[in-house]
Amino acid sequence: MTQLPHSLKATVEQIKENQVELATESGHRLMWPKERLADVEIGETIELVALSRHDIESERAALAKQVLNYMLSGDKGAL
Repeated sequence: MTQLPHSLKATVEQIKENQVELATESGHRLMWPKERLADVEIGETIELVALSRHDIESERAALAKQVLNYMLSGDKGAL
């Protein structure tokens, strides 16, 4: 999978009752609300995306286009 623009890869280190502990490739750790993540497992790599208010609309449109193309093509490994 290609890394998304404005994103940072992180690994799921621990899953607690209400929080998930993430570790970035640079060694930073952060706690993320568990309800704000899809089902994840310890050791799984995820991407955190940070967007300014100016980038939100263009990134939403680009992501929607990518998802629609994926759905229409039926490609099982492209997304």
